[in-house]
Amino acid sequence: MRIRKCLLILFSLLIVGMTMSVECLAQEYPKRIGYVNDYAWTLKPEERQILEKELKDFNGRTGFELVVVTVPNLRETEIGAYTSGLAKKWEVGFGNNVRGMVFLMATAERSVGVQVGTDLEQLINNSLINQIAVRDIFPQFKSCGIMSKGIFDGVHSIMRVIEKKK
Repeated sequence: MRIRKCLLILFSLLIVGMTMSVECLAQEYPKRIGYVNDYAWTLKPEERQILEKELKDFNGRTGFELVVVTVPNLRETEIGAYTSGLAKKWEVGFGNNVRGMVFLMATAERSVGVQVGTDLEQLINNSLINQIAVRDIFPQFKSCGIMSKGIFDGVHSIMRVIEKKK
């Protein structure tokens, strides 16, 4: 009986330890490079440079920080949770994510997640983000498989909406 109880406790600890390990893995994020963080190597070097400059200029004009991230996969993490966690970890939007937005693309899943800071929610909400995704992002992924074009089109649409309403 005593051995059985010890085995049950050890097994429970093992399960808890495995769960915590999975949660820790899901919480690991790459290091931020700049406004463009292309960890899936989706963009050509010159595209990264162009987009980096555009996002830096956008920040200067509007005071809002828009960060683009590509990752090869989400390792079984839900895209919304990953994007939200990344925004917090990187302190997008000047520390508390009120004036920032993360545009994340996971290439293996062919999915896009957008985390909008609270100050930006007045200018661009989830409904507008979904419209932009359906109109500008996903058609590029599906019709011609050009993910970089979908990223550029989506980011440019987001920037236009924010600048128009600001």
